[in-house]
Amino acid sequence: MSGSRVVVIGAGIAGLTAAHRLAQ
Repeated sequence: MSGSRVVVIGAGIAGLTAAHRLAQ
């Protein structure tokens, strides 16, 4: 279960980074 949490958090950070790049 803890492993899936890391995946979700990683996906969220990746999404925010992608959104920030698109914003720029």
